Amino acid sequence: MDNASNEYWRGSNTMDKLEMASLTKMYTFQACLDINELLNIRAESFLIQVVQSTENGTQSGLIVGKWITIDQVYYALMLPSGNDAALNLAYYYGYLLGRKESFKDYEWKT
Repeated sequence: MDNASNEYWRGSNTMDKLEMASLTKMYTFQACLDINELLNIRAESFLIQVVQSTENGTQSGLIVGKWITIDQVYYALMLPSGNDAALNLAYYYGYLLGRKESFKDYEWKT
């Protein structure tokens, strides 16, 4: 968008309204990929144990207590836009970052 004229240069569905939760999940996915790169993590080699989500909204149907790959959680986050997947990623990456002393004072890109 050109801020001076308030005109769009180009775009697709530029006037469509999106749910904020969907945008948040896209940013969550990007943050996970950034952390993987920073920590040199190959996501397909990790399993996480699913925890219960009490969030309202879209759920992807993750089964509590089951071990699944991070790639499967990414899929559950993006396709059905699952709140349960977002919560599980938050627990997983929060645990990883909490264990890394070098990340306690890390300045994240904004």
